Amino acid sequence: MSISVSKAAVTALVSLAATGCGASQPPPHLRIFGGDAEAGRKLVHDYGCGTCHTIPGISGARGAVGPSLEDFAQRTVFAGAYPNAPRTLVPWLMDPPAMRPGTAMPRLGVSKAEAMHIATYLYTLGAGGAAIYQMRVTDAQYPWLAEVRTSRAKESERLNELLRVSPRRARIPIDQAMELLATRP
Repeated sequence: MSISVSKAAVTALVSLAATGCGASQPPPHLRIFGGDAEAGRKLVHDYGCGTCHTIPGISGARGAVGPSLEDFAQRTVFAGAYPNAPRTLVPWLMDPPAMRPGTAMPRLGVSKAEAMHIATYLYTLGAGGAAIYQMRVTDAQYPWLAEVRTSRAKESERLNELLRVSPRRARIPIDQAMELLATRP
């Protein structure tokens, strides 16, 4: 009896084994140039992050002081305030108290290169379900927004009326004229 295995299947199995049986690359919008997920996993273990956090893929990482880092790539924010993006995560890992005084997360002396590796590893956790965060502003979040929209609509209508009455005789401030020109074809 012979077993026929395609080259693609062998490549997929080797790739799966090399990445730690399920660990994947970070999604494209969370990739960090120069970051190495495997080096980051080792650093997470070496710095003892599992003392405070539950971290999949790290043996003994069952801490309950900090939040679980399971599916970290799927989060839109971390530390309650920062967008979950490399530009904010890397500095956070380097010096959390500098970004949020009073935080329970200590400064561990993580270098920038180490923070990039750690962030890359964290972005592999739940990478399959990660989506690009899109902030949606609502009137409930910013009560003055409806007033601004109404004011802009009235001003735009006033400028349009001036153009209809006498385009050559309209007297309007230059900034308003530039805005009006920008909206006209």
